[in-house]
Amino acid sequence: AETRYRQLFQSTSEGVLVLDAESLKVLEANPAACRLLELDDHALLGRTLPECFGHEAGSVLTLLAGVRAAGHPAEALARPGVDRADL
Repeated sequence: AETRYRQLFQSTSEGVLVLDAESLKVLEANPAACRLLELDDHALLGRTLPECFGHEAGSVLTLLAGVRAAGHPAEALARPGVDRADL
């Protein structure tokens, strides 16, 4: 199971960050996330989510709060005012 997860994590074209739930620090970043954020994985590890997104941090944190409240990303993305193109 771990090997399959690692392979999917590394090969997906979608950017994926694994965060510590309390501190929002990056624990892992896949290659697509590194390309998207224009940082290598060593530069991302240990940064907080707001540090990764700079001036867009407020929008990202609002989206994350919506996902946590809804319990599912699709429900949070369907809310008025959330523009998927901004993600």
